[in-house]
Amino acid sequence: VDRTFGFETAVQEVQRPLLAAKVRVEASSTRGGIGLVKVMGRHSGFLAMQASLASGVVDVCLIPE
Repeated sequence: VDRTFGFETAVQEVQRPLLAAKVRVEASSTRGGIGLVKVMGRHSGFLAMQASLASGVVDVCLIPE
């Protein structure tokens, strides 16, 4: 099993702030600006990585693995 029940919904919900930050140009409005979004998943980065890849607006994703 690659995914669990509710995984796709969780990925969609995590993408909302990622895309909102990109549309509002929060991090890119300042030269060298950085925007951080913390995602649930204490010991696993699957949700953070999948949402980062699916959104297409993330440059770096830090995961605990």
